[in-house]
Amino acid sequence: MAVVKTIQEKCKSCYACIRNCPVRAIKVTDKQAQILPERCISCGNCVRICAQKAKQIESDWQRISEMLEKSADSQ
Repeated sequence: MAVVKTIQEKCKSCYACIRNCPVRAIKVTDKQAQILPERCISCGNCVRICAQKAKQIESDWQRISEMLEKSADSQ
């Protein structure tokens, strides 16, 4: 599972994330910068540098809290 994701609607082909990725874990597909999860080291450089806020750290807090609620209700 990828830690960083791209919001396609916000990505405007500026390629700042590609230039700032220390491990070259971002490629361009159909004029959109895509994270390569197998290469990504989750450093967050692309998230910090993206002026359009098109890169986002994936969060599972909502899913975790739902699981905890279900667990508490079943006990």
